[in-house]
Amino acid sequence: MPRLTLPDLAKLSADDLRRGIIEEAIAVAPELRVATSRLIPGTFYRSVIRTGLPSAGFREGNTGVDPSQSTFDNKLCNAHILAARVDCEQAIADAFVDGPEGYQAPEAASVLEASYRKADAQFYYGVDNDPLGLPGLVASYEAANMTVDAEGTNALASVWFVKFGERDVQFVSGENTVLKPGDWRIESLTGENGK
Repeated sequence: MPRLTLPDLAKLSADDLRRGIIEEAIAVAPELRVATSRLIPGTFYRSVIRTGLPSAGFREGNTGVDPSQSTFDNKLCNAHILAARVDCEQAIADAFVDGPEGYQAPEAASVLEASYRKADAQFYYGVDNDPLGLPGLVASYEAANMTVDAEGTNALASVWFVKFGERDVQFVSGENTVLKPGDWRIESLTGENGK
């Protein structure tokens, strides 16, 4: 399990740290920041999905029209736990240039950013990305009807147009809670060397 080491601490304790950390690991992950979302009281919910529309067409006068209706699918969806864990030896956190709280703040922000990225990847690729996460957009359409041949290129790319809203696409958070960091705990752990 990777842990903060004394060389890592030396890198983080430089005088320039007070100016901020330069991020080389940032990736754009805007979906959770702009998407609508709702809270649910438990860890599962039912989703009604319209799978077909009534037929419509033009007709001559006095000829009538055949009756039709929408078709629906009712799915049970589970809200799984999105979690991360960061640990650091107490002595190393205490030796941090701004003390343990100075170490914890940027790590908490990093955990939140990593969680956003994971949720954003899940948003598109669903169970192909992580089988315990939400189904994702890939599972919600038929690829054969949505693929455009780029002709002459071997590169694959995806372009998504998503309409967010209560009746459209939204994130669901279980247990009436949203992404938030847990409390820091001081505890004894056994390292990779058994100590």
